[in-house]
Amino acid sequence: MNKIFSLVLISIFSLQDSVNLTGTYDVKYDKIFDPSGKMAFQLKVEKENYIKVIDNENIEGGITRIKSGERSLVYLHDFLFVNPGIPTDSLRHLKLGKVVMEIEEMNSDTLDFRTTYMNQLQITINKGKLFRKY
Repeated sequence: MNKIFSLVLISIFSLQDSVNLTGTYDVKYDKIFDPSGKMAFQLKVEKENYIKVIDNENIEGGITRIKSGERSLVYLHDFLFVNPGIPTDSLRHLKLGKVVMEIEEMNSDTLDFRTTYMNQLQITINKGKLFRKY
């Protein structure tokens, strides 16, 4: 009985680990948002942080995971903060919030994403796909 219980626990924990968004991904926006493909970049994801590699420059960021029923959403937000120069920009920034990348965590090598505003999640800026690299 203990062996069966142990196997069940091991299976549950290994399944949870395999679903976590970790590894290196090629990020490509949908053609409608990036017809030339020039906005593509690489994303290196660890448990709590990530690094975007864009034109040989690294941008670090944090990861927020939200579990909603059966769905597990991941929000990637850059640590980089650019102070807006015009007061109206800062008001708009306060209302909309940071731009974040939203990804639904699932056990797949290809994941859909969208970018949105943290305070206005109903707004989609653009969409694309993450392709896991091996």
